[in-house]
Amino acid sequence: MDALHLKDLRASRVSTRSSAPKRQGNFEHLSRWGKLVFATVFPIEYTVEPRALYQTNQEYIEHAVKLGQEAAEKCLERADVRPDEVDLIITVSCTGFMIPSLDAHLINIMGFRSNVRRMPFTELGCAAGAMALGRAADFLKAHPGGNVLVIAVELPSLTFQRKDISQANLISSILFGDGAAAALVSGKNTRGPKILVSETYTFPDSLGAMGFDLRDSGFHILLAKDVPEMIGAKIRDLIDDFLERHGKTQQDIKGWILHPGGARLLGNIEIALGLTKCQTQPSWDILGNVGNLSSATILFILQEWLEKRPLNPGEYALAAAFGPGFSAEFLLLQWT
Repeated sequence: MDALHLKDLRASRVSTRSSAPKRQGNFEHLSRWGKLVFATVFPIEYTVEPRALYQTNQEYIEHAVKLGQEAAEKCLERADVRPDEVDLIITVSCTGFMIPSLDAHLINIMGFRSNVRRMPFTELGCAAGAMALGRAADFLKAHPGGNVLVIAVELPSLTFQRKDISQANLISSILFGDGAAAALVSGKNTRGPKILVSETYTFPDSLGAMGFDLRDSGFHILLAKDVPEMIGAKIRDLIDDFLERHGKTQQDIKGWILHPGGARLLGNIEIALGLTKCQTQPSWDILGNVGNLSSATILFILQEWLEKRPLNPGEYALAAAFGPGFSAEFLLLQWT
């Protein structure tokens, strides 16, 4: 089987973390939870103010283009690849709406070829970063030696709803941060993790587990409280079956690149798979330092493994992320 390399990755953090001021409305309730706010594109004082959907979406477009360009430029610079050497751009985001999509904006700004392929993902949520890597690998099987640039930009702070006191909105306000990341997936022989295979599993009858409800006031998050238990109950069988189909077992996996979602979800996965916190520490570190960055999270976590806990050549890793549908995406990686 041909393997595709993740040639380089750059996770680009935005703004700075800040402590939550004690304000009226939702933040008055949130202040009792402890650590609240991760990186946001605007100061908290502005973020919590109600604004029209048109205004917040214009802000989304402006900052998505800015952050997407920053992440893409840093990634290509580190990989020593020019924009005109990229054959496919996959852009990923679910926290705003823009047509033309982000990739079209970057083609004009950064000097990509006019015939570069485009593949924007907009409705896959937290699973989209992993799914983009899988689709990049699929593309390169048909175009050996090519380069695919994956760019994930998420601005959950712009979906904040001050008047929404639902549990889902309160939890998302605590968990999510803004961020952008980019990865170059190359069909050329390079060092680093190879994408061997990917698979998607959609949970039956799970449409209401996670998503957004678009109202006049903007995006309102939908998040069922039993999502951690739903994943925890099935994750072991799903991963065992995935690995078995490709001639591997859990004992072969030396790296667990897991989208954390939240602490309860990650803890349930550890229990189901018999993992220790040491084995999943990069996921905990990203969750604690920058929060849940939706689709960009898996790329941030992968960067942690690449820079701080690289595997030995020949060793295998499993990446997993979860999102609306409700779906799970799995990737089998091998270090070279």
